[in-house]
Amino acid sequence: MNSNSWTQLERARQVLAKEVGHSVKPHGDRLRVALAFPNTYWVGMSNLGFQTVYRLLNAENDVVCERFFLPPKQELADLVATRTPLVTLESQTPVGDFDVVAFSGRRATRSSSLAAPSHSSIRSRWRCLPT
Repeated sequence: MNSNSWTQLERARQVLAKEVGHSVKPHGDRLRVALAFPNTYWVGMSNLGFQTVYRLLNAENDVVCERFFLPPKQELADLVATRTPLVTLESQTPVGDFDVVAFSGRRATRSSSLAAPSHSSIRSRWRCLPT
């Protein structure tokens, strides 16, 4: 494990230790959804729509929804340079291992958000839904 991976995993654990209301479910035979907010954790978690989608998806017994966010700019650059995948907060699973990757956010987001799919090992086709 490289230091970038360790930093991501440790940050995820620290954030969850302070958070109330997160959901941790075994993946098992459930549909696995990685819900992204194309900005930092603090910006994403201030978005009530993002929180609502997370809660609604996890209310379904056959769905497990985990969140991921962009790290700070320098760390993001390091992750891209070392080809280290983004991981989810709840289980620290690489985003590319999920069945569905869903993005939530406003139209005006950080320009580096475009880097998220390219270094997350996302293998599926993109489909944009109207807002």
